[in-house]
Amino acid sequence: MTKFLFSLVLLISIPGIGFAQERSIQVLENGEISRSIILPEENHKSTIQQLTAFYSDNGYFDVQISSTSEEPIQVKTGQRYRIRSLAFELEVDSVFVDNEISGEFYSAYLIDNRLKTEYDKFINQGYYNAELSVSEIRLDSLSGTVSVFVSGEKGRKTLLSKIIFKGNRISSQRYLSRLAKMEDSLIASKENLDRIRRNLSSSELVEQVSDPVIYLENDNYVVLFEVKEQNLNQLDGLIGFVPDETGKGQIVGDLDISLWNVLREGNAFELQYQRLKPETSRLNLGISQDWILNIPLSIGMDFSLYQNDTTYQTRNLGLSGSYFINSDLSIKSRIYSLSSSSGSDSGFSKEPDGKKQGGDLGFKYSKLDRREVPTSGFSLDVIYGVANKDIEDDSALAFRQQRLETKVNGYIPLFENSVLATSINGFYVIGDQFTESDLVRFGGANSLRGYSEEQFTASELLWGDIEYRFLTDRYSYLFLFTAAGVYKRPQLYSETDNSFTQQDFLYSGGFGLSFRTAIGRLKFTYALSSTETLGNGKVHFGIRTSL
Repeated sequence: MTKFLFSLVLLISIPGIGFAQERSIQVLENGEISRSIILPEENHKSTIQQLTAFYSDNGYFDVQISSTSEEPIQVKTGQRYRIRSLAFELEVDSVFVDNEISGEFYSAYLIDNRLKTEYDKFINQGYYNAELSVSEIRLDSLSGTVSVFVSGEKGRKTLLSKIIFKGNRISSQRYLSRLAKMEDSLIASKENLDRIRRNLSSSELVEQVSDPVIYLENDNYVVLFEVKEQNLNQLDGLIGFVPDETGKGQIVGDLDISLWNVLREGNAFELQYQRLKPETSRLNLGISQDWILNIPLSIGMDFSLYQNDTTYQTRNLGLSGSYFINSDLSIKSRIYSLSSSSGSDSGFSKEPDGKKQGGDLGFKYSKLDRREVPTSGFSLDVIYGVANKDIEDDSALAFRQQRLETKVNGYIPLFENSVLATSINGFYVIGDQFTESDLVRFGGANSLRGYSEEQFTASELLWGDIEYRFLTDRYSYLFLFTAAGVYKRPQLYSETDNSFTQQDFLYSGGFGLSFRTAIGRLKFTYALSSTETLGNGKVHFGIRTSL
């Protein structure tokens, strides 16, 4: 039995520094096989030394090489050794044997890969100072096997003292550090670094996050992330044409302005105006502040005004809050007061004068591969609410309502550049009495496409759609969709009988495109309901651009 001892050190190579000169050597193996071997041009090693190393690295440890004065060089390879065992001695009295490559022909490349795999495990656990080397190769010429022994140590776990961002122009280092939620002296494990990336990616502020880079700065370890921010100062406009039976139609639309960092970092302001019909409109105002006292808490206030023709008007004032448990899950709540006033002098109104106070509690769970144009994953949004309502004309009448809203979005990659986007939406409210403002309004570009804006109201609603997307690039796609749903409209408080109650099944389909351009995102949709002819569909065109 012969014993060899040599050391193998894992080095991180930097590509592109230079290229080694190479030469071709003609050899004749075992007097039978002629082949050409490529060797690096190394002045400090002889040709015999280089050939010996070449064959040994491929398991021919008994190789014999004749004079190299002329080619082809005569080589007797001897037997090729197989791997009996690969043993790791990492700590005192701590040895484990890797049997995954037992029985394979020995090669230095195979051993290097196994060492790299173990080294990567240490890196993933935060041991950036780990060292591994082959300490001994023990040959058994009788069995033609080789036992490889690896020694090394993990060293101390690498602790991160600071996080640095590159590429940020909108948010400060301090605010991004809050979003990252990096603890002091955090272990630089893959799990912790992945969590920081998820925390950043889940924020609306960050569009892309690079892999981490860890380096030493003044004897302390620092982690660097390169980020691509998303400008949240945006103008989002949508205009639609809704034809009627005569071929004429109405112009409807939305205008949404979002401003970020208005008063301080993390502060947002939003204004939205919707023209649903010529005499029906909605105005929404909101302001919020993220990260209160270095806590992942968002607090906001909102106000909405809804004018339904000349029939009635509602005003809704609310306070909301959200707490971000982690990058995927947040809890949200809201309390509000809604008042309504009738504009009818006839004594009959779908929304009589009254007040409503309530509160909502819910959560949102999102596991998407990316925020804009996802290609895989899903999100779940659930809200449960309770409310008390008083009717001004009947001081003795007060009723309680309970409400449940759910929304599920899923994205399934089909094949290259193709994604199936699905959604299921539910709304359910129970109570002794209802007025129109208690019901959910649906239909139009932002819900069941193919119908007029907020054409229907319901106390019970379940609908969904399936959309096939063909991606032209990371942010743009063409789509085909179909949608269907069932709903129920109950008898309202002001109605004397159930002649206005409705229960129906709806469905629609259409096509369109959504493209990200230099001026913003452009979107076009042509949607057709089950009651319309092909040339009488709903057309919507929208643009979202940065301010």
